[in-house]
Amino acid sequence: MVAGVPYVYHLDGDPDRVHTVACLHTLESLQHHPSGSEISHLSVRLMKLSFGCSANGNNPETPRLTSHNLKKNDHSKNSTSTTSTNGSYSLASTVLKGEGHGTVLPAVQVNMQAAQAQLGAVLTCLHRLRRLLIPLSVSKFEHEIWDFYSEINNVVSFGGLEPNGTGCQLNVSCIGDAPLEDMIGLQGSWHMDELDDRAGFTVFVLLLSVGPSICLLTAGKSNYMLIQFNI
Repeated sequence: MVAGVPYVYHLDGDPDRVHTVACLHTLESLQHHPSGSEISHLSVRLMKLSFGCSANGNNPETPRLTSHNLKKNDHSKNSTSTTSTNGSYSLASTVLKGEGHGTVLPAVQVNMQAAQAQLGAVLTCLHRLRRLLIPLSVSKFEHEIWDFYSEINNVVSFGGLEPNGTGCQLNVSCIGDAPLEDMIGLQGSWHMDELDDRAGFTVFVLLLSVGPSICLLTAGKSNYMLIQFNI
């Protein structure tokens, strides 16, 4: 896919009935938009909140997000290492088991104050990123009708009061460990989720921490990892 170019199809061949299939963005391609600088700032913040960063001036040290012993999803399989953070985590909301598409509940996660503060900052950051990225990815009609659909149905979102995604899944994979597909099954690869709302769009954020010596994987391979957010 060409970065910054939405891929669409016309329903029944009608050019006035456009349906967006997907749109890929990079930080470079986003710099052509007025919101590019804010997106870049939010992306850096999300990186620091996810991978952690050292103390700087008046800013205290931020630990790696997975250092808070987050609770994995049920479909995350056991790692070959008891200390591995590889797997999938729900960060926002979930559906009560046995209730089909019904009762929405907050996702079960650690409740330590430091962890809750960092998770809250991540969700707020992702909320704002989604609000900025969707208008650059879909048609004006698709964006406005989704906002209307969310508001008229009181759809529960996270990270802010504006319409947003209802759930957020975090996938973590350390390079050199077992593939994410082996850890969490189908959800570790490209797939369609039949439980997703077909009226909305999924925002997929991929963060990489690979460094300049990716081919020299040693005992410190956990420093090389990827983080995915599915909103």
